[in-house]
Amino acid sequence: MTDQVEPFVDELSEFFDDNRFPAVISNDFQRMFGERLDDVLDIERWRPGQDLAELYDRLSAEVAEAVQFETNVRRVVRTRFFPQIRTATVPQSGVYRVSPSDIEHAHKHSLFNGAVEACDANLNGYDTLPITILQIGVSLVRYNGSESTWVNRLFRRDLRAKHDDIYSNLTSLLDERDSRGGHDQDHPHDQINQLVRRGIMSYAERAALLKHSTAPWRMGHGMPAPFDLLTGSGSEELLDASIDLLHELIETHKRVLFVPSSPGGRGMLTIGEALDPLEYMIYSTQEESLLRIVSRNRFSGRVQQRALNFARAVGPQIVVGMYRAAANAPVQVFYTHRDYAHEAALLCIADSVLQAYRGFPLLIDLADTACRNSLGIDTLVPSVDTAFAEAGVHFRYMPERYNRTQRGRS
Repeated sequence: MTDQVEPFVDELSEFFDDNRFPAVISNDFQRMFGERLDDVLDIERWRPGQDLAELYDRLSAEVAEAVQFETNVRRVVRTRFFPQIRTATVPQSGVYRVSPSDIEHAHKHSLFNGAVEACDANLNGYDTLPITILQIGVSLVRYNGSESTWVNRLFRRDLRAKHDDIYSNLTSLLDERDSRGGHDQDHPHDQINQLVRRGIMSYAERAALLKHSTAPWRMGHGMPAPFDLLTGSGSEELLDASIDLLHELIETHKRVLFVPSSPGGRGMLTIGEALDPLEYMIYSTQEESLLRIVSRNRFSGRVQQRALNFARAVGPQIVVGMYRAAANAPVQVFYTHRDYAHEAALLCIADSVLQAYRGFPLLIDLADTACRNSLGIDTLVPSVDTAFAEAGVHFRYMPERYNRTQRGRS
């Protein structure tokens, strides 16, 4: 999810449209990698794969130098940037520290008594020529032993025509299939596939948190208002429904907490790397990023105006922060409502110290594990195989990756 503001395809298109590609390669390659591109392309200079000793030596030297550089950056950030981080636009902004007693209190009175519930979802597909089966699973878990899962399967056929009318519809069928990507591949014009893959799963996660969770605190994976919902993944209907859902979850319930796995913004992550264990930072709101997402919509009229109003009204209420749970754990980004920013940061850290090597909320990992174990690819493939076998064509349409020894795990 994050960090997930603009699709890679759009960025790549703009990159080439700006005619910047040759200049970047020629000017920046040597600066970034410390070697000339011509030398890298000379295969005669490459080392034999069996001779790894020299590669290990260089690896150690490069990593040590990079770590030392980051250590120096960290020192400058702590002494120069941290004292200036407070801003008038984000009253909660600043760098804070929680104590071991704070962690203990959060464990006893919020996490371990079931006052926090986490949600995660997964999407698995079985893509064949005659039919594509998509399975979306959602799970909710708490530390008091409560666990719930929901699943929905969607069956996509490119043309649902009558069997006695195939000839007149054959051209339409071929055109429809040509507009899609290959097996298990996305195509930029296949908006139906994108809608299912992105939007419905994200919507289901947040709907489960709002409608099925009864815990005071609701914890999710990614961003509270992600790109795929604020764009509707190309669907005005999904965008309209998402705005209603997100208003109620973020603006009405408020006690929401989201942590992404792959946060973006390397500049702010560089600042966050200066945090010590049990420290957290609050530094901005999401107003600007949400407006940037919504402004790229290709919609007009009522629904798009609702999206813009949502970004302007709710964006300032979502604060963005970072924290570090342990000395050797990576920095994590979190999003929450401004009214509960400090309580949310404490819950993030308290849950993340339970797995100090990751420094990531354990409850989200448990939700992910519950979803994968109950509703993962291993629950989908056998049932689809059986259905094709019963239809008399067991292996005819089976994708190659599912016919290997390690089925579906390539």
